[in-house]
Amino acid sequence: MSNFYNKLKEKSDSLYEYNANVALSIYGSNSDFEMEYEKQVQIPYNLDMDIRDWGIKDIGLLVTATIEIPYTMITYDANGNEADRQEKTLTLDLSTAEIEWVGGGSFGLSELDISLTPEGGIANAKLVAMYIQKGQ
Repeated sequence: MSNFYNKLKEKSDSLYEYNANVALSIYGSNSDFEMEYEKQVQIPYNLDMDIRDWGIKDIGLLVTATIEIPYTMITYDANGNEADRQEKTLTLDLSTAEIEWVGGGSFGLSELDISLTPEGGIANAKLVAMYIQKGQ
């Protein structure tokens, strides 16, 4: 294997980070609440590259970290007045998140969509990952 591919293989063992946009919602909820949270989160990931003598055969995305997202849950009464404000922290094991691949002009993570149960558990977590399409 050439020196270039050896260096590339060493680089693939490195950990990368990407600032992904976050969308946090309550699954099946009505509109008597509001959530305040940071709209971006830093997501660590690694690349799994299948490198051959002739080049790169395949590249995979490994997302295995656990992240924490602090948020504030604000509920309102029937008159629209603030009734309660609770500070919470969501802990998410990213290895359990679904990964949706979309074509784009770069390679990396772009979004993290999380739906919570009304009790604060995780109903669904989806990472949106971009890949480079041919011709871009």
